[in-house]
Amino acid sequence: MTDDVVLVARLTALAAANSEPEGLALRMAQACQEFLGVDGVAITIENTSPRRTVLCATDAVAARLEDLQEVTGEGPCRDAYRLNEPIRLTLADDRRWPVFSAAAFEAVGRLTTLSFPMRPEGPPWGAISMYVAPDREPTESPATAQVLVDAIGAVLLRAPAEALVAAGDLGDDRTTVNQATGMVIVQADLSHADALAILRARAYAADQPLAAVAAQVVHRRISFKDLID
Repeated sequence: MTDDVVLVARLTALAAANSEPEGLALRMAQACQEFLGVDGVAITIENTSPRRTVLCATDAVAARLEDLQEVTGEGPCRDAYRLNEPIRLTLADDRRWPVFSAAAFEAVGRLTTLSFPMRPEGPPWGAISMYVAPDREPTESPATAQVLVDAIGAVLLRAPAEALVAAGDLGDDRTTVNQATGMVIVQADLSHADALAILRARAYAADQPLAAVAAQVVHRRISFKDLID
């Protein structure tokens, strides 16, 4: 192993050592942000299933980029996981994900995102995405970034279950989305996948975060019962 690879692995281990499990994912994201010199980082798991979960985001921009991938059902993080390879995207110069790219550019402006699959022991089980301003680049190479991402994946994979629960607002958001999905299933007699798709479509049409639309459903400000009336 090269010196920088050893340093990355040691940095990740040190960031996880002697700390309570709660908040581990966020500490890993912050370590990644600092080491790679990027502006923001998010960690996701189960990227191709309806249970896709954002474990943490270091700032509002990273959180918004992940939410837009949730709403549109497309984006670089999802494909990094699906294809098991790093993906780079500059908003809005890329047409691979036209709906996501346009929505993200409108929401956060011109940024460069980099998404890497977390694959410490074989197939990917999550992904780490990061972004930088258009006039900047990460301070480390993509190869070093991938090693760091895999090392973080190894730490999280061996962590207690509570370490993988999204903390704070992100955890609350996931609970709200799950509750709203269940309510839409009952209201409109839909499958779980179709109910979630309805919520995502409403969020996209209203240009709102998925959690915001879910909260409106949970608090009965909107209903989808008329879909079957």
